[in-house]
Amino acid sequence: MQENERIGRVLLDYSHYQGKDLYSDGEVEDELLDIVQNHSQSEYGRIIEERATWPILYHLSEQRGNIVEWIPMDPNAKVLEVGSGCGAITGTLSAKAREVDCVDLSKKRSLVNAYRNKNCENVTIH
Repeated sequence: MQENERIGRVLLDYSHYQGKDLYSDGEVEDELLDIVQNHSQSEYGRIIEERATWPILYHLSEQRGNIVEWIPMDPNAKVLEVGSGCGAITGTLSAKAREVDCVDLSKKRSLVNAYRNKNCENVTIH
C-alpha cells in the first residue's frame, strides 16, 4: 500500500494504517464518498433535503462546524483532531489554525474527509 496520497490540497498519510477499517457505518459511507467526490459543498444542503436520512444530515450538515467555531484560537495554532471521521469540523478547524492533523481509524471516512475538505492546504489526515 502506498504511504501517502494527496486529494486536492489534503495529504493522507497511510503510514500507520493497518489495512482494515476498525469501524464503519456500512453502505452509507459509500454514499457519502460518492457525494463528496461528485458534488460541491454548496450542494450539500439540497442533498440533505433530498435524501432525508439521519446519516446524510449528520455527516454533511455545515452546522456541525459550529461546535468549534466559537473557540478562540491563535492563527498559528497546530490542532490535533482525534476521530475526525468524515470531516464535519475539519474545515472549520482548518480556517482557524495554521495546521490540522486529523487521526481516524477508517480509511473510507478519511477519504470522505479529504474529498470534502480538498481545498484545505493545511490538513493532514493520518
